[in-house]
Order: sequence, then C-alpha cells, then structure tokens
Amino acid sequence: YNVDVKDLIISLEFSSFDDLWIPLMKNQGPVIAYVATVSEQHLDLLKASVRRKVLGGCAHGPVSLKGRASTVCGIVP
Repeated sequence: YNVDVKDLIISLEFSSFDDLWIPLMKNQGPVIAYVATVSEQHLDLLKASVRRKVLGGCAHGPVSLKGRASTVCGIVP
C-alpha cells in the first residue's frame, strides 16, 4: 500500500484569556452544548481551571494554544 501520513500543527493566538473564553460562551463551537447542561457554579470552576491551565499561573497575558491533527492519504490497489 502507498500511504502518506502527515501531522498538521495549528497555532491559535489570543490577546487575553477573555479573548479565548468569551466566544466559547456565545454559541461559537461545540462547547456551548456542554455549557448549557452545567450550573453557573460549575461553569465558574471550569473557567478558573482553564484559566490556570492556559496562563500557567500568570494573572494576565496573551494565550497561545497549539493543536495537532494527522492526515492520511493512501491508494488501495
């Protein structure tokens, strides 16, 4: 078989945590389906946890996220 596998790295840059978080809470993306099922208290805990994770202990600052996807292309004889 002739198969080609490649990794794609995608960078997302945000000027602040709110630049990342607010669109997630405004019906953008699949996160909103989950958000609709949780209490406001749970959502506040989730926000604080994500903030700690992406800012690494800093109070403020830009956020840089990287995503990875694999592509596969092949020809079956």
